[in-house]
Amino acid sequence: MQPDFNESDRVIHNKFGLGTVIGDRERPKYRIQFDRAGDKNILGSFLRPHEEETSADDNNAPVAANDNLPFINPADWHGQPVPKREWFLDGLIPRRQVTILNGDGGVGKSLLALQIAAASALGCETIGMLPMAGRVLYLGAEDEADE
Repeated sequence: MQPDFNESDRVIHNKFGLGTVIGDRERPKYRIQFDRAGDKNILGSFLRPHEEETSADDNNAPVAANDNLPFINPADWHGQPVPKREWFLDGLIPRRQVTILNGDGGVGKSLLALQIAAASALGCETIGMLPMAGRVLYLGAEDEADE
């Protein structure tokens, strides 16, 4: 039997993840506003109710019963403008991206990373460049304990 959903019900779709029913006038299709994929018309047979469970941690915050990974479909980008690249350090380190700093051992990669991080935290220039100002967490985990 196909589930029956009402407006504002929380639902889960295998591809698009968690969403909210925003209209139910087109049964068997529903208009769903997905948390990560925008709104779409979906057949009810592809939806299931979202049930919340309480987490095992101390604050008992609600946790999704089956929270799927976000699905990215590059075909959705067709016809969309290419977003402008944001930089942490102009032309060298993209903002919000994992970045590798590589080179031979002992040449100062860690010192350079720390110097750039400090300049970001202080909002000042270093090595002739101005990194984006903001909070910084530097975690150096490459050395032995006695280092």
